[in-house]
Amino acid sequence: MVVASAHGNFRGAGSLRPGAKAFIAVRPERMTLDPAAGHENQIELPLRDIVFQGSKVQLHFDAPDGDQVLVETAQLPPLPPAPGTKIALRFSAADAMVFPAEATP
Repeated sequence: MVVASAHGNFRGAGSLRPGAKAFIAVRPERMTLDPAAGHENQIELPLRDIVFQGSKVQLHFDAPDGDQVLVETAQLPPLPPAPGTKIALRFSAADAMVFPAEATP
């Protein structure tokens, strides 16, 4: 299914009625920084910080509207990007789950 957002349209698995409010969840390790990945979904966000955790690295991104974006990878470039750098993130529709959003008061 396709979900329209302020960041563009995203494809993911799920079934909601047309026009229903939704959110998309993707496991952090299923997102990639690889520009040649060829996944259906892409979002570009500024990097907030990098947390090194032994064999893996977590990249935290600034996202508007209370969204949370975290990428977990073991394949960071030799020179890590500086905070504030806009980075294109990609993920497959098969790795994205669409859920109904809770109504906010």
